Amino acid sequence: MVARARWLVPGCRPVLVVVVAVALLGLAAGPVGAASDQVRGHRPLYYLALGDSLSRGVQPDAAGQNHPTDQGYADDLAKVARLVLPQLQLVKRGCETEETTASMINGGRCTYPNGPAPDGAQLAEAEAFLRAHRGSTVLVTLDIGANDLSRC
Repeated sequence: MVARARWLVPGCRPVLVVVVAVALLGLAAGPVGAASDQVRGHRPLYYLALGDSLSRGVQPDAAGQNHPTDQGYADDLAKVARLVLPQLQLVKRGCETEETTASMINGGRCTYPNGPAPDGAQLAEAEAFLRAHRGSTVLVTLDIGANDLSRC
């Protein structure tokens, strides 16, 4: 038997929607305030997506082969963030292959657009990007660990 979900307090769903909307606007206001000079000057702002294949939007094609796409969570988040920051550029530095927590720190799985990071690690690549774009990177996401469990 499937029971319909009921709100404990009548009319609380609209309140919940408003609370979530205000929270999202508050999160968006942080980068806007922190990067106001870039907003006025229309300099690029960056969203750095780090981690495993999820950060790259990797999905299987019709033949079942995995490929990076522009249909992952980072792409969706960037699309929403551009409503507030139109000049936001998504930079994906996640690893398309089976990145683990250890390989993210120690390297050995991925290469990057400007060649391998100094020690071959995604973490070093991320640090270099953040140093090079200090003050212009307004959002960073990191997902890692799913491949740590795949060996179990």
